[in-house]
Amino acid sequence: MALVDFSSSTTSTTTPMALCEVVEDHCESSARRFMYNSIATEWARERAEDVQRNLDPKHPSFLKPSQVSGAFILNPHRLCNEYLSKEDVIFTLVNENEVPFTVRLSGRKFGVGWKAFSNDNNLVERDALVFELVKPAKFQAYIIRAYGSSGVDGSLDKDDIEYLANFEPDSIAISTILAVFSSSKLGFEVHGWVVRRGLESNLSIVNSLIVVYSDQGKLERMRWLFNFMSKRDVISWNSIISVLSACANLGFVEEGRRLFVEMQNKYRIKPRMEYFACMVNLFGRADLITEAYEMIVQKMVSNASPTVWGALLYACFLHGNVDVGEIAAEKLFELEPDNAHNFELLMMIYGKAGRWEDVENVMRLMVARGLDS
Repeated sequence: MALVDFSSSTTSTTTPMALCEVVEDHCESSARRFMYNSIATEWARERAEDVQRNLDPKHPSFLKPSQVSGAFILNPHRLCNEYLSKEDVIFTLVNENEVPFTVRLSGRKFGVGWKAFSNDNNLVERDALVFELVKPAKFQAYIIRAYGSSGVDGSLDKDDIEYLANFEPDSIAISTILAVFSSSKLGFEVHGWVVRRGLESNLSIVNSLIVVYSDQGKLERMRWLFNFMSKRDVISWNSIISVLSACANLGFVEEGRRLFVEMQNKYRIKPRMEYFACMVNLFGRADLITEAYEMIVQKMVSNASPTVWGALLYACFLHGNVDVGEIAAEKLFELEPDNAHNFELLMMIYGKAGRWEDVENVMRLMVARGLDS
């Protein structure tokens, strides 16, 4: 019997005991805090965009979330390449009160001096910053606070909680929040918030919750959510297949095979390239190399992408399959002639098999293609 049963009714509306913990009262306060913090972050970003739009267009500028620990990395490559020196430079940061701070710009990041700027201006992680390059070594810095009456510690006051209690984000906002925090237990608390407001039947939200529980390894809850859905779309199926692919054991392989067929025959969903990549990965990790290869050559109506062949090549490396590995590598050499990783994987396959002459042949091929650096 499969560890995860996908055959139960999809119309049940009874919340199982396994899910009750996400709707306990103590979760509500944390969920409110989490939702408020997410909203505050979004507000700060939107206001920062407004600030940037109103700056002098002759001055280069960029927007970045606050960073209060470590060095502050400047990530707009175009601005850095065109306007900033590649050498270490002493910069001046001026806040909105015209207070100057001296910082060292080194390797596209603010190092020495940034902590003082951060501390003196009471920055928190959810603030947004806009930097305007007003002189070759001088930035005017605009700080857009994520929190108003809440203070710099981000704690909720009475007005904040009252606002959040009446705040009703749409499904897109909730799904976005769940996607960002899918690997965090805060996703469970948002689920409690969702259940309390009767939004658990929304398709996009349930799709996002499936990812949350799969990332946390809660496969039984994921299974219940999937069966609970009154309808499913491409994202729902893709989420399930991706989870099964990651599980990589024979029990889940059988479920993955059945779901892949059911998706096409019952729900008339045409498999995209990502679906085939998931299935090749699923079979390959379970050492079903032949079945993974047949999935590509027999069931795909279009040419397989590098992602599909890459999944097969990696499976051959894991299980030491030289013959199929050579086929996958040849395809990848054609599709991605400049990707050194494919050559390196083939060399490791040969190395595990003790075929050192072939390892040297691949190395010479890399040199000929200029990939030996």
